[in-house]
Amino acid sequence: MRMSALDGRTASSIVRDFFHKAHGPFGALMFEVESAELSGDKWLIRCRFYPNFFAIAKVRYEVEVDARDGRILRVKQLGWSRDGQEREEGDADGRE
Repeated sequence: MRMSALDGRTASSIVRDFFHKAHGPFGALMFEVESAELSGDKWLIRCRFYPNFFAIAKVRYEVEVDARDGRILRVKQLGWSRDGQEREEGDADGRE
């Protein structure tokens, strides 16, 4: 089995730092990693956080990180979560 240069914790830290820089000092509040999976030479990190102080729901993202050098390859917003309810991107009211 081939070893990657980055472990899941390091890849998750890269993602957290990316969102903290993108949202400023008061963004990416209560950041948490839902999952971190190694797939080939990429880490797939799923995370969620409050994007600012006024947000009432956490935004969810899926981020691909190059396992060799830590570059962020892709960022995809998955949706929102609030009070245990998940909403997919574009699903404003949770109805079908």
